[in-house]
Amino acid sequence: MLNPTHPFSQRRETLGLSLTDVQQHLSRQGFNYSVDMIRAFEQGERGYPVQNTGFMLAMSECLRMPVSSVQRTARQTTNSAQGTRMFYQRVKRLRPQNRYLLNFVLRHPSLTRIPGFNYWFEMVKSIALQLPDEWFNRD
Repeated sequence: MLNPTHPFSQRRETLGLSLTDVQQHLSRQGFNYSVDMIRAFEQGERGYPVQNTGFMLAMSECLRMPVSSVQRTARQTTNSAQGTRMFYQRVKRLRPQNRYLLNFVLRHPSLTRIPGFNYWFEMVKSIALQLPDEWFNRD
């Protein structure tokens, strides 16, 4: 779920800035975020404080980007990360059989192009749901 190619991470690396450089710039502007927190922002573990316009201004100065671009990108990546987290949370709540079938189809998406795939998938799913959950647990 981590996003090592976050647009801000790419921009920071292009400018030759380290996370420590970003942290020092932000602290000069009055934002005392740790390097770990900034890394969490870039990896999508935490959302950027997009409502804090001062922080967005400080980030735009550091990354040498327009404030509107920084804010728009931060919102998009935050929304994307939230959607990804929601997807994984929903997958975790599925029965093991359904999780197994979903992972199989996600690994082999070309199967969905087979004529009658939906019918055969439903047949396999109905059989799989009758089997014990323990058969599909990978613990």
